[in-house]
Amino acid sequence: MATHSYCVLDYTEDSTWQVISATGFAKESLVYTTDIGNFYSRQDYSTDREGLNSLLVKLTLSGEGYLHYGNQSYTLKPGQFFWIDCLSPQVYGTSKTHGSWHVIWLHFVGGAARSYYSLFLKNTGNKPVATLPLNSPALNLIQELADLYASPREQLEKDVYASSLITQLMVALISASAASSENIPTVVQEIRSFLLTHYTEKITLSSLSAQFNLNQFYLQKQFKRYLGQSPTEYVIYLRLKQAKELMLTSQLSISEISYAVGIENTSHFTRQFKAQEGMTPQEFRKLWPVIAEKRDIH
Repeated sequence: MATHSYCVLDYTEDSTWQVISATGFAKESLVYTTDIGNFYSRQDYSTDREGLNSLLVKLTLSGEGYLHYGNQSYTLKPGQFFWIDCLSPQVYGTSKTHGSWHVIWLHFVGGAARSYYSLFLKNTGNKPVATLPLNSPALNLIQELADLYASPREQLEKDVYASSLITQLMVALISASAASSENIPTVVQEIRSFLLTHYTEKITLSSLSAQFNLNQFYLQKQFKRYLGQSPTEYVIYLRLKQAKELMLTSQLSISEISYAVGIENTSHFTRQFKAQEGMTPQEFRKLWPVIAEKRDIH
């Protein structure tokens, strides 16, 4: 992959930028920060970059910025943030019409960071920009990270604690993106609502297509784009989720549970359950002996 980076670091003297040297343990096992900053950016501040193995979050506190990413352009106003993968081409900086942009930001990578990032993009419809709710802990978490790295604590201790804070930050950003349900087209929301209440019935892509008057290919593509699963995968997920609840809270046999969640063939149910959970329904029940001993396990 091509790598380039061109930056104009036009910010005031009271701005801060901490470059972090994470321990080998953090780099191997944790999500960790490479650098973090609080920039009072002036008019000429900008970055043009590609090929950096890092995720970047920038939160606008005041002023206005811009972002060009994924062939789209965005304006960043107070309360808005962007979350991007710096492997991809990106250009961002202070809005020329405003002349200042106060941002708090961090680069991080490792662990399950990119999996969290995928959840964020699923909520936003692949848009890198979202708005923080007023009660979001994200700003405080970034500030706590900055204070942590400025403290005299031992580096490994910092890395372990920082990993927890970064994970909380990612959850807060995902929560902020999920709050914007308008990002999901109405018809996709309607299909999801229908499946939530009818997943035990016989549902095919063809029947969904006819019911919602959509082309089958388009329906499947849109559903997977916004929810991360095809309609069929979503139905299987709902059925097996309910099956696990019934295994833990009822005395129904495995075959009865299979039928109750809409899978009439018990062998097929067992195969699907094992594919998702890594164990058979019988093995799953045996993990809960206090409850399982009261049942007739088939």
